[in-house]
Amino acid sequence: MHQLITAIQSEDDRERVLLRIQEMSGATEQSPEEVELILLTLSLELWELHMRTADMAEPSCRSSSTRGTVLRPDS
Repeated sequence: MHQLITAIQSEDDRERVLLRIQEMSGATEQSPEEVELILLTLSLELWELHMRTADMAEPSCRSSSTRGTVLRPDS
C-alpha cells in the first residue's frame, strides 16, 4: 500500500498530507482511512495515465508486463 505513495517517506508526512487533503476537500467527516483510499486511488490513476503517456511518447519502450499484450513486428 505504501509503495504507491513513494514521495511520502515518514508517517508524520503521510498524516500531514492526509489531513491537508481532508481540509482541501471539505471532507473532515471522512475517516483518515477513507481519505487514504481516495489518495491511493488517485495515485494509481495518475500512474496509469503516466504509463499511457509514456507508451504514446515512446512506443519502442512498451512492455508486455505493463500492457498485458505481447507486441510483435509485422511479418
